[in-house]
Amino acid sequence: MPFAVLLPLMELVVWVILVPIPTTLIYLGVHTPAQPEVVHTEIGTFSITPQEARQIAIESASLSTSHAITALNTPGTLVEILISLPTVWPDTWRPVHLPLDIWRSITLPFFCLPAWWFAGRGFDALRSRERLPWPVALFGTLLCIAFVVLFCGLRFEIPAEDRAGGSWVFWGMALWALLFSAFPLAWLMRRRASLSE
Repeated sequence: MPFAVLLPLMELVVWVILVPIPTTLIYLGVHTPAQPEVVHTEIGTFSITPQEARQIAIESASLSTSHAITALNTPGTLVEILISLPTVWPDTWRPVHLPLDIWRSITLPFFCLPAWWFAGRGFDALRSRERLPWPVALFGTLLCIAFVVLFCGLRFEIPAEDRAGGSWVFWGMALWALLFSAFPLAWLMRRRASLSE
């Protein structure tokens, strides 16, 4: 199976395992009382309606994996920006009742499918040593450079105290720099093979 098909499929399988399956299991397992329930916490006492209890249970599955999903699908944020530009920029467009992290855990895997396909195309070229059209090789190489620069800029220019809790951003940038490195590597291997012929 070509990587251009395999990588998007694997990404969707990971997403199904991390978001829809746990969400469904939690949704089915939540006992929702018929009347509002009083909950006592350190910061106060709250009354939670059955609908709120179910929504909290459902959101907890998405929230626990939202950073991993966002890191895996970092290029999908470009589609998110394009959708938000004509509507609510500089905010991100999303349904009013959904927190941003939950919205991203639902949408980014689908917004990022073209990037997974493109990265797979680079790995296919690397495996088969096929010659990529120069615009494709150039675009993939520029994406690789862009993610390396973003990773280095965020990792080394942001103070350590500002980076606390946000290491998932760096791993997302590093992952995509690695995935897009298939394009310059495929070009170099093809060039080396043509020189040795």
